Amino acid sequence: MVRLLAATAIVFTAWTAGYPAAAQEIDAEELALARQVMTASRTGRPFDELLPNIADQAKTTFIRSNPQMQLGIIEIVDKVALDLVVYREDLEVRLTEVWALAFDKDELRVLLEFYNTPTGKKFGAIMPRILTSQLGLAEIWSRELSEEMHKRVGDELTKMAKAEAKKLEAGPGGADPAGGDLKLQAQ
Repeated sequence: MVRLLAATAIVFTAWTAGYPAAAQEIDAEELALARQVMTASRTGRPFDELLPNIADQAKTTFIRSNPQMQLGIIEIVDKVALDLVVYREDLEVRLTEVWALAFDKDELRVLLEFYNTPTGKKFGAIMPRILTSQLGLAEIWSRELSEEMHKRVGDELTKMAKAEAKKLEAGPGGADPAGGDLKLQAQ
């Protein structure tokens, strides 16, 4: 899940990098509309798991290093995580800016209208799950493709190594040390 959210954040960052407008150039009305659309679309919900996931990772890391302090580590990480909840609003502001940079006021109004329809509400409710499923499937597909690539490249490298070994065994001019001619044998 953390990889999914990180990938989504990277995509948002890359996507908005192409926009010349800086965040301070977005007027308050546009930000307010963007916030309403983001809330109605529920696209920020998958990010709700970031802090708990980060806390779990921190617990795992610290406990692995100091297993005898497990209870203290859990207590401290939970306390720090609760202190860091206030930073969620910062992410919300940044996500809102993504919407405000991607759409103008009229488009945001149309989107908000859509998200307030029954179909829009359903879309908003299931979109985070759809995105999560799509990203999960893409990750599985990517792993499968990577495995296939490694297998094929490995097979080709093995063939290449065997061919090179045969050439080395044959010696200069392609003569087989056993007396045969490799060039003739290949024909």
